[in-house]
Amino acid sequence: MKHHPRLDANQQQIVKALRQIPNVSVVSLASIGSGCPDLLIGVRHCSKMQRNYLVELKDGCKNKASQNLTDDEITFQSRWNGHCAVCNSLDAVLRACKIGITKGDRT
Repeated sequence: MKHHPRLDANQQQIVKALRQIPNVSVVSLASIGSGCPDLLIGVRHCSKMQRNYLVELKDGCKNKASQNLTDDEITFQSRWNGHCAVCNSLDAVLRACKIGITKGDRT
């Protein structure tokens, strides 16, 4: 059975904004399902420091109860030994991935 990902309303906007930032790459993992986070974000902080971040997106326009993790997401994150953040806005993603840009740089 093919998995049909249910994207959060803000995912396309956040991905588009991230792809415009120098030294940042992003891949959507939403089609994997099974609690896997929505995004894999690669950041080159400087010439020798590169990091990958897993980010589970939630729609910040929804009420807090609607932003709760699913059982699959909780299970995935409890078993994952690396970094995994839950974010509901572009600003939250930038903070979680330690991407320092000024507001004037965003489009």
